[in-house]
Amino acid sequence: APDSQGGSRWFHEVARVGMALTVHGPDNRFELEENAAFTVLLAGGIGITPLFSMAARLNELGRPWVLHYTARRRQELAFENELRALAAEGRSGST
Repeated sequence: APDSQGGSRWFHEVARVGMALTVHGPDNRFELEENAAFTVLLAGGIGITPLFSMAARLNELGRPWVLHYTARRRQELAFENELRALAAEGRSGST
């Protein structure tokens, strides 16, 4: 991307087939507090991606949660059906 902050531009301009790359595991700076008495998840647009797995994990743990999720148009809601299913099977509030 021409307006990239480095990652994709570097791959297109510098990286070459056969080049050795040093990689590191993910760096979680947005950790779920699994022991919270109640979790409020807030998301907009594609920002739902990490919260989807958090809601699923909270269901696994039997922890209560609520999700507030918005997009410009209803058609732009990612994972809408899957999130409704998670809410129905867990201890959640409305989505």
